[in-house]
Amino acid sequence: MKKQQQLSEIAIQTSAFVWFSNTYTHLRGCLYAHSNGIPLPSKDEGISGVALAKVKAWAKRHGQRLKFSGTVAGVSDMAFMFKGEVTYIELKTATGTQSQKQKDWQALCEKHGFSYFVVRDLETFQQLINSVMLLSADRMQHLDA
Repeated sequence: MKKQQQLSEIAIQTSAFVWFSNTYTHLRGCLYAHSNGIPLPSKDEGISGVALAKVKAWAKRHGQRLKFSGTVAGVSDMAFMFKGEVTYIELKTATGTQSQKQKDWQALCEKHGFSYFVVRDLETFQQLINSVMLLSADRMQHLDA
């Protein structure tokens, strides 16, 4: 049996976003990504020590600017707005785990009545989006009754 290659978080996020945009063209803009910072290169990627130090110094300054302009550590990767509700979505690999700041953000979302889900693959993402839309339609029918 051939071992299946694990997708990276950005690959999962990209496939989720492309699927949503192509499937629900009338809802483009309702699913969006949060900018969670800048992935830094490493020496393993062939970056010299001096260049890596310069990149890290720049990233630290940029990170401070982001923080002071409202970026919150741990915020979910994506959010989906639909029919007056927001669903927060954190994307992880099959073995990925949430950081403590991500767990804190999840608790804050749930404390204020928002839905928050950790999604590990495209199929689960598709099921989540379709379920959110279906549940919203069901709630709207009950309000009309």
